[in-house]
Amino acid sequence: MQARGFTLIELMIVVAIIGILAAIAIPQYNNYVARTQVAEGLNLASGIKTAITEYFTSQGGFPPGSDVATNHAALGIPAHTELTGNYVWKIEVKADGKAQVFFHTEANGAHSAIASKTFWLIPTDNEGSLSWRCQCAFSDTAVCNDGGTPNPTTRQINEKYLPSSCLE
Repeated sequence: MQARGFTLIELMIVVAIIGILAAIAIPQYNNYVARTQVAEGLNLASGIKTAITEYFTSQGGFPPGSDVATNHAALGIPAHTELTGNYVWKIEVKADGKAQVFFHTEANGAHSAIASKTFWLIPTDNEGSLSWRCQCAFSDTAVCNDGGTPNPTTRQINEKYLPSSCLE
């Protein structure tokens, strides 16, 4: 009776297929992890978005200060250093109701793709009601808003990591 088994070429084909699948899956998993960590920033900012919307509705505009502490006090929200999470370092409300979400460094747990980066939540006045969008920068003319890669010397996050729910 002759023993049956796999030939060397069959085993090599299986190993090659597994290698190809891993080469595709690992980068996608890394993107997923980074996007999940960015979503924490969006969740933490939901209370801030509500406070800014209420202020805008009742006062007819955004908090007037360019100072972060003044804006947080006017909105009745915690100080920017108290708005933290596992991956989020702080959230600051700036001029015109824009909120900037800062991520921790890689050493403090943030994924390398978003470590020490930021993204912005930008309100838009739609005849008395606000809509929100996420951006890699505070300006619509930033390179990353045109599909380009952000400047590596800035804190701009790459747009591919922003949740699709807040992009225009």
